[in-house]
Amino acid sequence: MRSQRRRKGLSRRDFLRSAAFAAGGLWLAGCAGLREGRGREFRFVHYTDSHIRPEFDVPRAVEMSLAKAKAARPSLMIVGGDLITDGYTSDPATASSRFDIFLDAAQRCDFPIRYCLGNHDVVAVEPPQGTAKAADPREVFRSKLGLPRTHFSFDHGGWHFVVLDSMQIENDRGLKYVGAISAEQLAWLAKDLEQVGPNAPIVVVTHIPLLTVFFQREKAATDPAPADRIVVNAKDVIQLLSRYKTKLVLQGHLHIFERIEYGGITFITTGAVSGKWWRGPNYGTPEGFGVVTCRADAFQYEHQTYGWVATRPKDK
Repeated sequence: MRSQRRRKGLSRRDFLRSAAFAAGGLWLAGCAGLREGRGREFRFVHYTDSHIRPEFDVPRAVEMSLAKAKAARPSLMIVGGDLITDGYTSDPATASSRFDIFLDAAQRCDFPIRYCLGNHDVVAVEPPQGTAKAADPREVFRSKLGLPRTHFSFDHGGWHFVVLDSMQIENDRGLKYVGAISAEQLAWLAKDLEQVGPNAPIVVVTHIPLLTVFFQREKAATDPAPADRIVVNAKDVIQLLSRYKTKLVLQGHLHIFERIEYGGITFITTGAVSGKWWRGPNYGTPEGFGVVTCRADAFQYEHQTYGWVATRPKDK
């Protein structure tokens, strides 16, 4: 394939960008047919918090994790955010090279990949000295991955998928960012779900969680989740989702596995591909990703590991 693309004069970046748009177009064009085919089993991978960087043998870990994901024979993979590490404080060229590590490995995957924005995926908000701040911190993410915008929806296998942008950089809380779904996004989501209607099962993907008990479990029973660890207006989002057949909300950001059943919706925080930022398991959750099997209106979830042994020293 690589030699064929070269003969046609397409760079790898152009090929991946055009493939991403083409895949999106096929999904949209096939919505009616997919819904007619509801009931057929399909599988997809939730691959989140890989924090890709060139150090600590991470490129090899990416190859291993994608090989294991491919072995699950999914028809789709959704990257749940924080594909790269430290985009927030990186210059565009450095961040771009980290995205390329994943894109080079992903060329060997035979399934479409969709992308959710994470806090590490925004670029040059506080770049190194001598580098200009980004006018649009999402621009590198969108251009590298072929996305017109960072919130969108699509249909697959009779299910409706919604990918949200849970990042709010500008805030008055003294934090680098907070988790939030903008008013514009909420209005878009309401319209999107209205068009879907009451019968299609729905999966929502967000990087920063809508619901978690991690802080009550690991800190103290009365400890709230900080505003940069949860979506602060999650109640508004969940109330909207509850009016429809929302079956599953997939989350990342916390690098732990967690499953909550509440109000008829299952909230799953998938463990990180990078574990404890490439230092081994985090709070008992090993490096891995989620595999979701869907059929009709039901699903099964499994957290799969891929045999990685951490090489990053604990003090780096």
